[in-house]
Amino acid sequence: MSEEKEYSVKVWKLVYYLSDEDDNAKKDKDGKVILYTNPHDDLYSISDWADLDDIEVDDLEVANIREQ
Repeated sequence: MSEEKEYSVKVWKLVYYLSDEDDNAKKDKDGKVILYTNPHDDLYSISDWADLDDIEVDDLEVANIREQ
């Protein structure tokens, strides 16, 4: 009998969006939120400001974002 694997939280990439003064996301002509990435993000330094151990796996939601 195999044991269930344990997983920890890691960062794949950061995704950004723009919002107006009323906190509404900028959308394309089809009404979908426009998402942005920054090719200069340094994910190795994210641990300097984020404690990933504080994120509970059960609190995460699957993002419907396709790989670019």
